[in-house]
Amino acid sequence: TDTSHQTIEALTETYLAESGAPSVSQLAQVALAYYGASPAGSQREKATALHRYVCDALPFVDDPQGMESLTSPAQVAAEILSGAHQGKPFDCDDKSVLLAALARNQGIQATVAFLDTNSDGQIDHAIPVLFIDGQPTYAEVTIPGSPLGWQPHTLRREVLALAR
Repeated sequence: TDTSHQTIEALTETYLAESGAPSVSQLAQVALAYYGASPAGSQREKATALHRYVCDALPFVDDPQGMESLTSPAQVAAEILSGAHQGKPFDCDDKSVLLAALARNQGIQATVAFLDTNSDGQIDHAIPVLFIDGQPTYAEVTIPGSPLGWQPHTLRREVLALAR
């Protein structure tokens, strides 16, 4: 991996450590309640509710060409809880890191895979990987209605970086 890939991996790992932040914990409870999942439910039940919330309830937008930013999940959660986002869309990496942090908050091992979807050697997509009952399960967050476990075909060959 090149320096930019290493930077993204390191920043993502730092942000995933925020899974215990109060705003992340509170948003996890909101998301579970929104979809009728119990905090004491199975990993699959909780993962499905969290995925539905991040995928369907939070709007998506691509980063402008050449512009990349990664917002901490605690900050994103705080914006959502306060209403400050006012329907503001989030890009794939912000939504992916948020879902992974929410899942970790609920005791589900999770990380983020960074992909090259157009074979140019550059990261251009992120997708959370949730380990539900020990099994890696991809959780596409940019396509409303996408089922838990669906993955882009490019994932099979172009993972450039994986946060730990």
